[in-house]
Amino acid sequence: MARSITSSSQTESTPLTGRSGASRTRLVDVAKRAKVARSTAAQALYGSGGSNVRVSEETADRIRKIAKEMNFQPNRLARGLRGARTQSVGAVWSVLEPQTTDASLVNAILTQLQADGYATYQSNHPVKIEQTCRLLDDLLSRQLDSLIIRLRPDHYASPEVLDLLKQFPSAIAVVPWQVEKFTMDQVIHDRDPGMVEVVDHFVATGRRRIAVCLAMRDLTEQRKYQVFHDRLIHHGLDPKTSLMLIDRGVEKHSADEIYAHFEKVVQTQIDERFDADAIFSSNDVVLLIVARRLRQLGIDVPRQIALAGLNDTLACRYWDPPLAMVNRQQDHLVQSVCNLVNARLADPKRPYESRHVPMRFNIRQSAG
Repeated sequence: MARSITSSSQTESTPLTGRSGASRTRLVDVAKRAKVARSTAAQALYGSGGSNVRVSEETADRIRKIAKEMNFQPNRLARGLRGARTQSVGAVWSVLEPQTTDASLVNAILTQLQADGYATYQSNHPVKIEQTCRLLDDLLSRQLDSLIIRLRPDHYASPEVLDLLKQFPSAIAVVPWQVEKFTMDQVIHDRDPGMVEVVDHFVATGRRRIAVCLAMRDLTEQRKYQVFHDRLIHHGLDPKTSLMLIDRGVEKHSADEIYAHFEKVVQTQIDERFDADAIFSSNDVVLLIVARRLRQLGIDVPRQIALAGLNDTLACRYWDPPLAMVNRQQDHLVQSVCNLVNARLADPKRPYESRHVPMRFNIRQSAG
């Protein structure tokens, strides 16, 4: 049976440690001391820096000397395999946020890969770019056959992150939209079709004052707002009068505090004077809070205000009335990712590929 190993993301204040608990010298630390690229250090110490990496014997000797001085312990698996398969796959994904379905999604991917015979590593996606670089460096030392990543969009713009990703034998990015000039396979988990279907349904049922509850500091949330904005124009409506924003703001809260934060935002923004006739929330937990707030105010759903959300967790289907949701098409996404992993490992030289998984709107009673 394949092993499932969870690797927690490292923070700035938490050093990587070995079995003894002492701080462990990493390959990137040796590279920095030697003032060479990580791939150069890998070639000198492992012979695994890549086919295009050339290291003189003099430089290699200097790197090995520095590594010894720093008490660097080469990864035994990497040292012995020299490019052989490890039958292991890692995933970097935001799995610790309680208000999303990402944990179940990535677990479904890893469960399928375990059934295919792979050992799996799973790590939560760090917030800061330097933390992501440290995590990727650690995963590189494990000589994974493939890496599955779902990073924050701004991390894909980091040269340091991209340089590390290029060093994996196979990397597959699950992205909200196509990332240009990306030297890896991509699965576009596209929210836009679901958002378009929400707007179309609201307009078709006579809604002309739509409120969207989003966290606008997030790039993906800004994209959702833009989809609503543009689709209303498509229907001949003016977003200045037909679209209003409820900004959830910064969500720097612990899991215990985040729901209280959502409640405060909703109670502040939605009162007896609230004049929207439809509300969309990019978060299904927030939509449940909105629905409860409307019930407290005596506002009928969907006759007075229609509701729709995103993620489609099971609880939303049992609310009264059942909540309409953009479904993430989990089964389709899992199969697309796993198929790409197996295809890339079967033929490492195949052209990079992009596969499209569009989300779809499940209309239920709350949407009218």
